[in-house]
Amino acid sequence: MSSTNGGSGGNGIATITFVAQTYAVTYNANGAESGGTPADAGSPYAHGVRVTVLGNTGSLARAGHTFAGWNTAANGQGTTYSAGSSFIMNAAITLYAQWTAVPAPAPPAQGAAPATTSTPTTPTDPCAGLAGVARATCAAAASRTQAITQAQGTRTDALAACAKWTGATRTRCTTTANATYRRAVARANGVRTRDVALARCDAKTGRAKNLCTTTARAAYTRAINRASAAYAYTRARAQCTTRRGAARSRCLKAAGARRAYALRVANARYTRTVANQRCLAKRGAARTACRKAARVKYAKATARARAVRARQLGR
Repeated sequence: MSSTNGGSGGNGIATITFVAQTYAVTYNANGAESGGTPADAGSPYAHGVRVTVLGNTGSLARAGHTFAGWNTAANGQGTTYSAGSSFIMNAAITLYAQWTAVPAPAPPAQGAAPATTSTPTTPTDPCAGLAGVARATCAAAASRTQAITQAQGTRTDALAACAKWTGATRTRCTTTANATYRRAVARANGVRTRDVALARCDAKTGRAKNLCTTTARAAYTRAINRASAAYAYTRARAQCTTRRGAARSRCLKAAGARRAYALRVANARYTRTVANQRCLAKRGAARTACRKAARVKYAKATARARAVRARQLGR
């Protein structure tokens, strides 16, 4: 944590910045021939957080094999995790899909009737029989549900840890736990919206498809930035509760100004990204002029955002 104060000649506003170590959880298909890896909406996680392992939500499949969980090593020699199991996050981790070969039926003995073979039991695919956008929508909804369930478990653990504190410390702890949960839900919603939008983009071709996918990904990034701004705002307001009178008012005003600035910049970045993609439809000088216009518009938008923030902070 770092703290600075305006001091003599300053505005008297203290700025407190918390830098938490976070780690990413990555899922690897490890030889799958179809389907997609799970998207963990809660990743990256802070150090010490309990993480719940996702299932095969992307319907990964490999010919002649059945899905057998996850392992920290591609060859299965690491730590094995099944869907719903959990671990404490203390470093970045990659979980590799594990596959069990379906054994070939043994040949019948000479003169004996052929043995009856049974079909190996595989996990039920909730999206079986669907294709295209319908399947993407189904898979995205299932992934969202699992991500939110995981976030609920993480929040429950965090709130239980907060119970050992009292007073303002406990309030800040519970506020952070709830804010973290809301951020995870926002990410899960963003992932679902992005995946469905990308599936719709697959029906397009050429520049139309490129513009569609760029817009979908840019919208997801904007949603994540908005969620992060809301999270930071909530935590900052919790810190302001330790102050009184005018100092508290200034702290709350500063928190609101920073959130508004982050939202304006997120919108400007989204607009710039989509504009640059549209410029690719042009050629030569027209494309150059288009990109320059996009840069100028972005620069003006961020400059206005900085000016508004400075005015709100009284600088």
